[in-house]
Amino acid sequence: MYFLRKWKKYQERYSLMDRVRYIQRNCTDRKKIETFLLRVRTGILGMTSDIFPYAIPVNYV
Repeated sequence: MYFLRKWKKYQERYSLMDRVRYIQRNCTDRKKIETFLLRVRTGILGMTSDIFPYAIPVNYV
């Protein structure tokens, strides 16, 4: 029960995780995205699952 109360409070406090926090880093230009993906071969894909953030290193060709 204690964990559930803490979890609900945490969700209310950090409900902004559903949106991009750094608007200036948000890129919707398809040409820029394709150019970046052609130049860079590795990266880190970061996501959140409920309240737990995690990152996965990716390598693509």
